[in-house]
Parts: sequence; C-alpha cells; structure tokens
Amino acid sequence: MKISNTFLRRSVATIVGMLALHSAASYAARCDYVIQNEWSNGFVAAVRITNDTSTTINGWSVNWRYTDGTTRTGSWNANISGSNPFTATGVGWNDRINPGQTIEFGVQGNKGVANSPAQKPVITGAVCNAVASSSSVVSRSSSSIPLSSSSFSSSSVADPSSTSRSSSSRTSTSSSSFSSIPLSCPQGNSWPDCPPETWSDEYCALLPLICRRSSSSSSLSSGSSRSLVSSSASSISSMDAHPLDNPFVGAHWYVDPIWSEKAKGEVGGDKIARFNTAVWMDRIGAIDPAEGFGLRDHLDAALEQGANLIQVVVYDLPNRDCHALASNGELAQGPNGTLRYRTEYVDALAAIFSDAKYSSLRIIAIIEPDSLPNLVTNLSDPECQLATDPVHGYVANTQYTLNKFSPIPNVYSYVDIGHSGWLGWDNNFSQAVTLLGNAIKGTTAGVRSIAGFVSNTSGYTPIYEPFLDSLAGSAFPGSGGGTQVRQSKFYEWNQQFSEVSFVQAWRTRMIAAGFPASIGMLIDTSRNGWGGASRPTAQSTSTVLDTFVDQSRVDRRIHRGNWCNQPGGIGERPQATPAPGIDAYVWVKPPGESDGASSLELSFDPLDPAKGFDRMCDPTYTASETNLGTGALANAPVAGRWFPEAFQLLVRNAYPALDDVPASSSVQSSSVRSSSSLAISSVVSSSVASSSLISSSLASSSLGSSSSAVISSSSSSQGSSTQANQAPIANMTITANGPTILVNGRASTDADGDQLTYVINFGDGETIQYPEAWHTYLATGSYTVTLTVSDGTTSTSTSEVVTAQAVTGNRAPIAMLSATRSNLNIIAYGSTSFDEDYDSLTYLWDFTTEEFPGNSTHIYTDCASPSSVAVPRLITLTVFDGELADTQQVSFNKPCGLFEDKISVAEFTWRVVGNTLYVDGRDSREAAFLMWDFGDGGSASGLVKSHTFTEPGVYLVKLTAYGAYMDGTKTVEISVGQISSSLSSSSVRPSSSSSVQSSIASSIFSSRVSSSVSSSAISSSIVSSSRSSSSTSSDRNLYTAPKAQVAPAIDGTVDAVWDSANWALIDVFWLGTQPNPSAQDYSGRYKALWDENYLYLLFDITDERIFDGTRNALERYWEDDTVELFIDENKNGGQHEYNTSAWAYHVSTYGDVVDYTTSGPKLLNDHIDVRLVSMGDKHVWEMRVRIYGENYSDALANTPLTLTAGKLMGFSASYIDNDGSQQRESMMGSVDTQGHKNNQGYQNASVFGSMRLVE
Repeated sequence: MKISNTFLRRSVATIVGMLALHSAASYAARCDYVIQNEWSNGFVAAVRITNDTSTTINGWSVNWRYTDGTTRTGSWNANISGSNPFTATGVGWNDRINPGQTIEFGVQGNKGVANSPAQKPVITGAVCNAVASSSSVVSRSSSSIPLSSSSFSSSSVADPSSTSRSSSSRTSTSSSSFSSIPLSCPQGNSWPDCPPETWSDEYCALLPLICRRSSSSSSLSSGSSRSLVSSSASSISSMDAHPLDNPFVGAHWYVDPIWSEKAKGEVGGDKIARFNTAVWMDRIGAIDPAEGFGLRDHLDAALEQGANLIQVVVYDLPNRDCHALASNGELAQGPNGTLRYRTEYVDALAAIFSDAKYSSLRIIAIIEPDSLPNLVTNLSDPECQLATDPVHGYVANTQYTLNKFSPIPNVYSYVDIGHSGWLGWDNNFSQAVTLLGNAIKGTTAGVRSIAGFVSNTSGYTPIYEPFLDSLAGSAFPGSGGGTQVRQSKFYEWNQQFSEVSFVQAWRTRMIAAGFPASIGMLIDTSRNGWGGASRPTAQSTSTVLDTFVDQSRVDRRIHRGNWCNQPGGIGERPQATPAPGIDAYVWVKPPGESDGASSLELSFDPLDPAKGFDRMCDPTYTASETNLGTGALANAPVAGRWFPEAFQLLVRNAYPALDDVPASSSVQSSSVRSSSSLAISSVVSSSVASSSLISSSLASSSLGSSSSAVISSSSSSQGSSTQANQAPIANMTITANGPTILVNGRASTDADGDQLTYVINFGDGETIQYPEAWHTYLATGSYTVTLTVSDGTTSTSTSEVVTAQAVTGNRAPIAMLSATRSNLNIIAYGSTSFDEDYDSLTYLWDFTTEEFPGNSTHIYTDCASPSSVAVPRLITLTVFDGELADTQQVSFNKPCGLFEDKISVAEFTWRVVGNTLYVDGRDSREAAFLMWDFGDGGSASGLVKSHTFTEPGVYLVKLTAYGAYMDGTKTVEISVGQISSSLSSSSVRPSSSSSVQSSIASSIFSSRVSSSVSSSAISSSIVSSSRSSSSTSSDRNLYTAPKAQVAPAIDGTVDAVWDSANWALIDVFWLGTQPNPSAQDYSGRYKALWDENYLYLLFDITDERIFDGTRNALERYWEDDTVELFIDENKNGGQHEYNTSAWAYHVSTYGDVVDYTTSGPKLLNDHIDVRLVSMGDKHVWEMRVRIYGENYSDALANTPLTLTAGKLMGFSASYIDNDGSQQRESMMGSVDTQGHKNNQGYQNASVFGSMRLVE
C-alpha cells in the first residue's frame, strides 16, 4: 500500500492553510495492471488500485480477462475467484483504501504465447469506473483551533516542496463554523486517536503533518508562508548535525503506513497500529521496487509524518541465515554474491541514506540479524562453516557494510547479537564478545563504527523473568545449595534468563573490551510480552525443580530454542531509555509478519523464492536435538507475509495488556466479521455493479443472474418468555438464485442482549445451526424455510415459503466436510468440495468461535495439552465459487490427545446415458479426496465426474476415498451402452424430471475434459494407489510417454494436460530395511510427458512422514526421502557411476538435484526444475527435466538435447522412503528387471527400464 505524496502535499496546504475539509465530486480509483517480471513462459504482475478521490473506499472488487490463452497459477494479497474472467477482492486488511492511497495484489501466471510479452489486460470494476455524483462542498473553519501549543488559521501555507498554494483557490461555496476543538499532539512515538465525530478521514490521515514536534512552541499566523518539513526554532536538522549518544531520546518515530493499515484490519489492531516498526530491506529488489513501497518511499513518508527517526533492517548477506531455511536469502556466498551484496545492495542503501534530503532523519540500521552469532554456535553446519570465509564470509561483508554506513552522520548502526537463550551460556557469551568485538574493531572506524547492539530481533525472550531473575545465579530454594535453578531442563545451565540482564552484561563486557561507554543496547519487544491467562502471577511453591521453573516462568515456549511463530504476545511498547544502558525498546519485527511457512505446501513465495521450509516452523515436527515439539502455530505463510492468526494472538497475549481488546479462545481467525454482516471474499456477477460484499444488505440487491429474487420474511413468535426475560425477535431474509438460496438471520435481535443461537430448517429435511447459510435444493418446488433463534431461555421462529427453480446459469458448488482429531489439533477437510462449472473455490471456516478464510484443509489447535478438556463444537464450512456458495456443518467432540483412526467410506451413485457414465461421490464420508477407476484403464479425481467408454460392456467401477487413517473403497459392476437408471443401493439421488440434479446431469461434462477440480494447493486430488498398472503397455518396464499438447506449469498443481498420460506404479521393492511398506506408509506412481525441450514428470507419493536428516544437499542424499530418476538418453546401458553417460538423479524434498559425476557428488539444480506440494501425507512432485547426451562434460558448457517422437531412452523411477532411520527403509522402484539387481541403477544403466516418446 503506497501513500501518494502528491495527495498529501496538496491536502496539507488545504487543511493546514484553511482548515477546510471538503467532500467534492466523487471520482473513481485508478486501476492498473503492471508486469513486474516475466520470462519465456511465465510472468509476475501486480494489480494496483489508487484512490484519487476524496472519499475512503471501503471494499473493492476488480475484474480482468486474458484473451491470448494466458492462465493464472497463483496470487497473493487478494481473494481470486473465477477462471477467465477473474475477480479479485480484498483480504481484510486491504479492503479499505484511504484517499491518496494505493493497494496492490500480485498475480503469477503462464503466458498464452511463449516467448512473447506478457499480456496486460484492462482492469475493470465499479471501483475503477467514474461515478458521477454531486455533493456539497463543506468547509470546517475556525478562527482559532488549538493544536497542542500551535494554532493555525486560514493562511497561505507552503507544502513540503516549497510551492506556495493560495487558500483562496480552495474556498468552499458554503461553510459551517464550530467551536475550537483541542487536539493533543504526540510527545513520543505514537499519534493520538483522531475523534471521528469531529474530523474526517482526510484530516486524521494528515494529523502527523499538522502536529510538529519541536523544543519550543510555534504558530502559523495569517499571512505567513512556510514549509511544514522545515522545523521550528530548535530544528531537527541542527539537532542531528552530529551523531547523538542515544538517537532515540527526543525522537519522533516513523509509523509504517503499510503495516499500520494491516494492523488496523485485525481485531484489536487499532491499539498498536500507531507504533513504530522497522522497515525490512531483505532483498535487493526491496530497495527500489518497480511497484510498491521502496526505501525512499518510506523515508519520504517519514518526512511527511514529521518523524525524525526510522528503523531499517539491513538483511541480505550472502548465505544468509545459514542454520535455518525459512529466511534463506537471494545471494549465494562467493565472488559473485559478494559483488552483488556490496554494489547492488549496501552501496545502494548508503547512497540513499546519505541523500541530503534525509539528513534530518535519524536512521537506525539494524545490521544483519542472526549472522555473526551463527559463527559462534553453528559451525557444525556446513553452510555456517562456509560463512567463515575471510573474503566472502559474514565478517568481511559485515565490515564492508559498517564501513559504508559509519561516515554518514545520521546513520546509527546496531549490530545483532542473537538473544540470551542463544548466547547466554558463559562459553558462548565469551566467544561471541570476542568474535563480534574483533569484527567491529576491524572496520575503518573501529569501535566508533556502531552505535550499539540489538538483541532478541524477531525473538520471544522476555525482558524480565520477574519470579526467576533473582535466582539466575542462585541455588534452588530448599535444595540446600546443591541444585542451581539454571540446571532446569528449560534453562539448561544458561544463567541468562531474560534479555535486560543479558544486554546489560553484554554492554559491560564490550566496554571492558575497549568499546566506548556511549554504546547502547536495543531489545526487540514486539512479541515477547507473554501475557494472557497463562502468565504466572507468583513464584511457584513446588519443590521439584522443573515444575518450579515451569510454573514460575513467563516464557511459555516448549523450548528456548523454538524461534518460529511462537504463541507470544505484544511486549513493551517502543520507548527510549527504559533501563540503564539500554537506548530503547524497539519493534524490529513487525507484529503479524510470519517467521516462516508451517508446511512445504505453504513455503513458496514467487517474489522471494529463496525462502524455504524449515521444520522448526512445522507444528507437527519434533526436533531431534531436543526431542521436543516446535510449538509453532499452524497455517503460517512464508516468512515476512502477513499472518492474521498470529497477530490476533499477539494482541490478546500482550503484556502490558492493551485496553479493551476482545478475548477469544481461538488463534485461528484471520478475518473477523461483525454479527450483522458476512464478508464473502469474492462475490461478483454481471448484474451486481456496486458491491463485492454479501452482507445483511444482500436482501436488497440482486445476486448472480436476472432471475435472482429477494424474499423478506415476517416474524411470528412461537415461543414464550418469562417475566424476567424478553423473547428474542427472529428476523430472516432469503435470497434465491434458481435452486440455491442464502438464508440470513443475523438481523435477529434480543432486547436483553443475550447471545443467540440459530437453527435454519430448509424444509427438505436439511437443517443447520448457524445464523447464515447457503443451500441448494435437489428438486424444484416450494419449500418452507424456518429460522429459530434462542436466547437460552425462550425461542422464536419465523418462516417463509421459497420456490426452487431449475438452474439457468452458474451452478452452486458442493461443500464437503469431514474432521478428525490429531492430538492437540482438529484437522478439517474440505478438499473434496466440488464445483460443476470448474470455478475456483474459496473457503470460509468457523470452529464455533469466529469466521475466517482459509485453505481447503485446515488445522485448528483447540487443546493446550493432551490432558486438556476439549470443548464440543460445530465446524462450519462455506465454499464459494465467486457467485454462489454452499454451507455444510459437522459436530465435533473428540478428546484432546487422541490420534483418531477414522476409516474413510466410499459411496457413490451413478447414471448411464449411452456410453457415458455419470458418477456422484458426495455420499462418501471422512474423505480427504476421491479417486475413480472406471475399469477400462481410465481414471479421474473429484466428487462428480463423467466418463465415456469406447465400446459397450460391463465394467467394474471403483471409487477410493482417501482419508487421514485408512482409505475406503467401493466397487460396482455397471453396464454401459444403453440408457440405464441403475443407481447404487445407498442414498439414491432423485432422477425424475423434477430433480434439479437430473435436469442438469446430461450437461455437466459435455464441454469439459479436466481433472483439475480443487482449488487447494493440490488442485486435482492425489491419484489412486491401486496395485494394477495403468500403463498402456503390457511390459511394466516400458513406459510410453505422449507428447504434451501444452507445456505443464511446474507448480505442483496437476493441470489437465496430464490427462493424456498414463500412470505407472512405483511398487517394486529394491532395497532397504522394510521390504513391504503399508499403503499408509508409502505408495507411489508417476506420469511422463515430453516436448522438444523437456521431459516432464509427475509423481504422486503417499508418505506419512517426509524426512530429510540434513539440509546439506551433498550429504547422505541417498538415505533421506528422495525421488530418484534413472535416465540413459540413448539406452546404451553400461557403467556410469563415475561418468556422465547416464544419470541417477536424487531429487530432495527441498528441490535440490544431486548425482555423482566425474568430480564426485555434484549439485545439478540446473538439470531439473522441481516443485513439491504436500497435503498431509499426500505429495505431488512436478518436474521439468533437461536431457543431455553422452558427450556431457563437467568442464564444458552443455546444451540439452532436442527430443523427437520415437526416441527410446533408458528410464526408471524410484522413491526412497525413510521415516527417520539412520538408513533408507524402503527404496521402491518402477521396474523389475529379472536377473539383475534393480538397486544397482546408480552404477549400471543396464538395469534401467525404458521410455518411448510418442506423438
């Protein structure tokens, strides 16, 4: 989100000069589609909406269409629905666009025409179109309005660009006067709340420009002209002419408007949205992006706010974050990485910092978090050992950064020192003091090159342990002196229990080592508050050491080393000089930004693809070093992305507490809606021009098509009330679209203020306990819909008759919902939900707390421990296709700690027309996804499918329902070749002429061939693990690969182009300690396609645990979970272990590709492009392989071969399954070559199978 400088400067002249705030004629926002990056086959684009009006935009919806075959593969910061045309709406925090602001969201896709410029479609929508409206121009004026100690009158005031604007040019035609209204300007780092009853949004946005911080009062009198950027008598410029001992003293801190707006969009976020947070420069592209806020934009905004202090995180070292994966950087260590870091990154930052325009700003540079501390404790990691390189390592590049920044007088560098739980042990502490001290002393300015050090960056360690700090170096009370408190399992002999004592000790040691007494310390307190109900209020009385510590400590982490997305709380607010030796408490990590993705499925960021998946961010992972869980929150996005659930938890757990923040028992909500409105992420149709939100006002607007009808209900009390209680009033509206209705009872009221419960009876035998729900009738006709509301004492009902008509346009999706208990979590599956029009689906969840958008599968944590008492709850899922929706609900009451072994049940109905079979699997239960086998070699995935047989006959049709524990199957013998009304014996669906389903069944699939029906990350479901090969060849060792009609996108999404290829099983045991893995432990198969440039491979693997024992791609790569490809391009066979005549590629779970070449094990990521997407124990690998000839040489530049039809290659596929053992447990292969040892493919290409390329 970017604030228009032009708007602010234009507006400040108006408001400060005249105090005239007006609402002029309304104009539309500018809607732009900008290509940010493109390559031969794909692109990344941004859609930008700029509000050039004088009115706040609340809620927006935009549309676009590609005309050249371009397809969308991903998006961020918007809810996207539809499939060309597409519709986008906000995601909550960016729904509101203030005047002069810009929001943007991203789109990634595949080009319709390869090697041509990416198409730039026109963005349309009501927000983009001019709105002809006239409104009176209102001026708010006063002869004198006190603003702190300054007063303003209708004078001519110069804007920050020193261009004088006459007040007469903005005079309104009518005005109204009101008395003077005092507004208190801030005296610290935050702005006061703006009184909405008095001032408009425009004024509130400009308050930072009007309120000026100075050492003496000033006033702008009539006729004066001066720039608001220049300061008063005691100017900021003169104050910062020379470096300050503590730059935070007397500072006015910058508020990042992007983060602030996100915070305001969350529950309780307005309580902290006015505080300073650091700006992260975590890649070269962040400095001056093509679109969005760059470094200069932030510095300019700081000037316009009247701020004189801004924090900037310098964070792009080559080989960054060497011991973790979630924040891996873009630069590899080596000459090229060093060159780019210094010239494109550090030099660029220094050039901007030194711009005279920003000389009044105190720029706090946070230097490379988690870098130098890794050289103290993590040298056993090869990546960190590499970082010790004296030329290209961490120390050399950090010294270069300090050398560039130290000559700039208004830049104050603070070097990161980890935190007390990392470097607090005596040995670590001493080594760190020496290493960091020597590194800084080695700079040009030596110890004068820095202002100080910063601890706990992005961390969770509390500033104090109020009940334990005094015992950090003492014996456990009652132990007689023989047991130290720091011996506890939580502190592990580390005597630094908290951050204040740690940084004060660090400062003392550094001064003793020759650093000046002026050095100061910073502590990041953004997330280390640890408040809430679980915060201890007194020291424990237990006589058991670990119990005593656990009951006394405010840090509630499972282990002090757990760093990723912990359930902490907002800590101390940013403030100067909070304790001796400490310059400030700061918020370096903006609350609400993720530490890292919680699963491989969520770990890809197209704008920062170097960031990886770290198992310490996985809530299901147990760390091998500690044998303890990570404690990480579920459903976390990539590092740096907005994480609403975490933000809301931080706000609720704030310490000191925030005032008036609603309590909640859930950390799952990412979007909260009021009791009177339902925010649907994408609801747009050709007949709805004014809104993309369905709320309680939906009853007065059309929906979907011209046949939409709105039916208002009338209430009739059917309950009774006591004298002490007034009965609630049931109020219901119904919106109908063909056979689909939306029932909204949120307008029901209770005079006593009691909380209401709702039951909707749809009149066809279906009910739901929810205030608002979508429902589709299976047959046309009239139905009586009844809403019953209860306040716990009495109930009231209202009824209305609706008429379900045959569908005439878009068909509503079908929501499918099941849930299972897994220890502390509820795993809810909506992934078998289906849309008959193949529209993309979005999902709205409610676990009896509050609604929030999510993925097709959601993990909800409702238990604090296995012994907690679980609360019975209703789980509600609403699935949207962009216009219509379906709501389903299940009750859930399973005890905490249970690992539920729930068997999936496969059920289906069918209908035959000629040689075409229509199947419907919605009677299946406890299924994560469904797979069909039609008995003629054909297969498909999804809820409702059709299949046309080539000839009449009797076929065994099998449905497999895959679940969390055990799969279920159902097989039915079905005759085709004549119209049949044969239906399954269970839950037969109507087939009469009155049935809506029957009336549309013949057209469901008449114009489509696609297996991509789910909008989850795995867009088509994982394939069957049937033990019969679907290859067309009778020789299981020969695979026939068809030519791809369209190149598959390598994104882990199973596109329809894969339908033309057959599956081949990977089910032959080759090697390992477990020769017969269960179907739950492992099953797998693959498909292949090709074109002139590449061989394409699709792997479907069931593996209950993905294991990679080391992040080093070249270490033990043959033992961990790996896909192994054996390729001999000319099928010559022979030995290849020490040459490159054939390949045995090992493809890791991280996407690294390794084989043993003439120079030993070598990383060959340029040979294969790979993407892995996981959902539970189902994993899809998609690969694009370059095929090289026998003349390949490590020492030469090699060109891949051009592939042609008829080519015969040696080929085998293998999967190595290891669930945590020291060696592989099951190496499973695709071929069984009699008389040979299949597992010797890494040495001998003669044991490979074959692959034939065909048109």
